[in-house]
Amino acid sequence: MVLAKAVTDHDSANQETKFVQDAVTQLLKARHVLKCSYVYGYYLEETGYKKPIFEFMQVVFSLCMACISVISQLCGFSLII
Repeated sequence: MVLAKAVTDHDSANQETKFVQDAVTQLLKARHVLKCSYVYGYYLEETGYKKPIFEFMQVVFSLCMACISVISQLCGFSLII
């Protein structure tokens, strides 16, 4: 990791940059949730207001994750496992 290389002490580098690793892990989990939500959205009833709101929230969530992914890639973090 870029941040870990900037710190001279290896042990403190791992402790100080753990929040970035945790953030990347949470982003990967969020991507998985979003991927599974498309199946749920497909089977929602067309009548009423639930499906349009759900689809709107999916789009917002997807855009936010795309922004976070771009920022993390600009900082030099790989999100591929």
